[in-house]
Amino acid sequence: MAPDNMNFFPILAGTCRGTGIFAILTHRARTARALLHLASLAFFAALMCATCEWFRLEEKFGRITGFIQEKTGGISVTESGIKPVIEPNKAKYYLVFPDLEFKYTPDIQVQASDINVDTDTTKGIIWTPGIVALWVRNADGLFGFTPVIWATSKGTFPKVLYNSMTPVSKESLVNKLSKSGNPNGPFSLRPKNSNIKEMFTPLFVLVASFLLYIVYFLQIVFQTLFFALIFSMIFGFTGRRNARTLPFNRLLAIVIYASFPPIIIGSIFSALDLPIDYQTVFLFCYVCYLMAVMLRVERTLTPDIDKPEL
Repeated sequence: MAPDNMNFFPILAGTCRGTGIFAILTHRARTARALLHLASLAFFAALMCATCEWFRLEEKFGRITGFIQEKTGGISVTESGIKPVIEPNKAKYYLVFPDLEFKYTPDIQVQASDINVDTDTTKGIIWTPGIVALWVRNADGLFGFTPVIWATSKGTFPKVLYNSMTPVSKESLVNKLSKSGNPNGPFSLRPKNSNIKEMFTPLFVLVASFLLYIVYFLQIVFQTLFFALIFSMIFGFTGRRNARTLPFNRLLAIVIYASFPPIIIGSIFSALDLPIDYQTVFLFCYVCYLMAVMLRVERTLTPDIDKPEL
């Protein structure tokens, strides 16, 4: 690496080849540049993880929507609301997965018995002629929901749907769903065809992958900054003598750059869905690599002393 090349990719490649590049970064690292490079690496690492998750999500959501398509025959938009093709006037309940239930009720008003039928489940799909929604139950027994199809004349959520994911009791959830359901339409998503799998699988996968990308990006950035600050303070106060002479902002930049290989390794574990979680892999690799980096920094800052002639 040329001494004047402090761009992202040369520095990334240098940190992955060993600790030699830190002989340069010891004198030239800047916190602002290190933060920008961290955000760049987080962008690519999160993109890799989300892309790999895309294929797993596609398979999982395909199974869910395919199951519902098989049991309901698809969606039919009628004058009396959105209904299944098969037996539209008959209630349906299925346990799609051990932790996911599906309930269709031909009644406009949602009942408490329609939600969380199996008390072991924490997620479910509720379908009435006026609304289709996903609900979740948290550890405190409170519920939130996300509408999938709803009735609106302006293409926006009704007021009752704002803050729909705010945790509420089952009774409040039932009340919200009943108020927001309107079988007269027009509906937010008018299906071009009745096949639930073809219509919803790509949409669910896209939304879930985007949300996962945001989660991965924030996790990488904030976890790295959290541990980088801690390690910088540790080495700044208790490190070897020469390392303690570094300005804190330069030491922080060096510690941030030392996180690059651990971020890559941890992201690979997440992308491949290996049994060890990202934080465990990242932190273990970070501590090991950072010790080697600080030894390199110490050697770089130690002046050469000529040996006395005999």
